Amino acid sequence: KMGPRKNGEQYPSGIMKWLKAFFRSSFPWNQESVCRRLRPLKFREATAEDFPVCERLHIDNEPFGVPSNHRSHFSEFLKNGDALTMMVEDSNGIVGTCGISWAAKSCAWLSYGLVRPDIRRSGIGTTMFITRLSLLPTNMPDHVIGLSALETSLSFYQALGFRLIGRFDSPDGNRYPLATLSPVHSRIIEECRTMLADAGTQVPNLTDKIPFAKVQAPSLMQSV
Repeated sequence: KMGPRKNGEQYPSGIMKWLKAFFRSSFPWNQESVCRRLRPLKFREATAEDFPVCERLHIDNEPFGVPSNHRSHFSEFLKNGDALTMMVEDSNGIVGTCGISWAAKSCAWLSYGLVRPDIRRSGIGTTMFITRLSLLPTNMPDHVIGLSALETSLSFYQALGFRLIGRFDSPDGNRYPLATLSPVHSRIIEECRTMLADAGTQVPNLTDKIPFAKVQAPSLMQSV
């Protein structure tokens, strides 16, 4: 059997299977699994009027591992504009919030991926992750993505290719895992945009709205 080529000729089916397997394996995550989990959500930049909803999401997620003594830190984070905070909506309203900032040149920091608890594990977290990657510029060197995760969400990020590199003591008195994903090159970013478009996810062009964090991210050199 033969597969299509641009010039009208055909690839042998064995080569087609190899090519498909190669492109799937070039991603740090299971591409088929991630594509299946993407949802037709709408993203927009959060405003001050959204902050009470964000804070409510924080409180609602506390039974699932978000520390209650972190509330004041989260509120200050929102007010200070330490990240591009986005609201995530489906046809029924707000389902979550998430943030992204620059920790350094070509090093993006993901923050506060909070999903409404009654619809957890429905693909919203995966869609928030892919959306934040899609906002990265493609005209820069390969990116490093960092985050400080909850112990309860670490396995989720590891399935997306993150590697645990340490733990750090936060000013809120808690100790969090520190994980990174690299390299994230332009082809991955472009594919993230295609995946979201195919899923019907609406993402405005907010790349230029991503700020450099006013609060320094935890050192990427801390040991486990």
